[in-house]
Amino acid sequence: MVILYTLLLFALLCTALNAQMVETIISHPELRDGLHVDAQGNIYTSSGGFAGFEVGKYDIQEQTFEPNFATGFFGPVDVDQYRDSLLIVTNYDNNTVSSHNLNTGQNTIIADGLDGPSGIAIDAQENIFVASWGNAPNYAGQEIHRIHPNGTVTDYINSPLLYRPQAMTFGLDGALVVNSNGTLYRVNAADSTLQYWINLGENTGHMVFRQADSCIYATAGNRILKITPDGDFSVFAGSSEGYQDGSLEDAHFRGLLGIHFSPGEDTLYVCDSGYGGAMGRLRRITMNMPVSTQQIDDEKDILIFPNPARQHFSIVTNDNRSSSLEIIDQLGRVVYVKNDFEHRIEIDSSLLPDGLYTIRINHPAGLLTKMLTIQQ
Repeated sequence: MVILYTLLLFALLCTALNAQMVETIISHPELRDGLHVDAQGNIYTSSGGFAGFEVGKYDIQEQTFEPNFATGFFGPVDVDQYRDSLLIVTNYDNNTVSSHNLNTGQNTIIADGLDGPSGIAIDAQENIFVASWGNAPNYAGQEIHRIHPNGTVTDYINSPLLYRPQAMTFGLDGALVVNSNGTLYRVNAADSTLQYWINLGENTGHMVFRQADSCIYATAGNRILKITPDGDFSVFAGSSEGYQDGSLEDAHFRGLLGIHFSPGEDTLYVCDSGYGGAMGRLRRITMNMPVSTQQIDDEKDILIFPNPARQHFSIVTNDNRSSSLEIIDQLGRVVYVKNDFEHRIEIDSSLLPDGLYTIRINHPAGLLTKMLTIQQ
């Protein structure tokens, strides 16, 4: 009887430890729209269109929120990071896109004349893509603009298939995925055409790609959706409108918008806007990390050293069969690819900025994701 009780207690403890819970970090009226997590885990938030002027910052170490970290914006909807030192902010209210220099505090207009700019996505070549949700009087945007690394702004897509596009991210194969009123399209990079992918049946706020499980996570009203590479989707968390922390099934949200992962992808952050003037909330979910169906001993099958790395690092496998790898930065961009290597490879990391990177390795023993810190 004692043994049975002990086993039951152990099982309950394991279940509790693996439970994914939704919890509120902070509540503030300026938490209204997009968010971005930097390489150190700090969270940048936007105060939203029609009223806001600020970008906030939640310091992950100090656990403090500065709602007016950066000011001088006009209805900031989305916020992203570019070349480490710049925040990119869409100004919905005055149809521009700004950069904010984190070192000097200076704001600079980098695109204007848009139609209610909203969502941002940045590719591996440092092109910035901006979706136009549409401004007064029609509120019916159908464009995506491209800001090139040299600062040139061009029309990327102008299509009647798009209606109030906002949420954008890059999927597993690197293709840009854009939401149009609940329909997701994939962009053919060769000719900038839209290819129908799936219909979610409801509009989404923002989307983010997770390397660890190759899935896209999207906010949709009062729910968070999980979308697989095959286009299957399900409710990851949330149900009816409300406010309640707890398990994924029991949690309630009200007006989900911004969404982003922590550097190690073990925590999901969302902006629960509360809709129209209500108190916004920054909420987090501790993620279960995927485990390969084949047993991989991290310390035996694959070694990555030194970690943290400076000018270079090595990857060593336990056999001579061919492996392949990708290195992904915190913006989800693939910055290095090696399709075939045997046993050992040394990688020059001197040109990679400081930060946390995902090493995704296709090894004969299975698929493995490991984290690497670069500190020059």
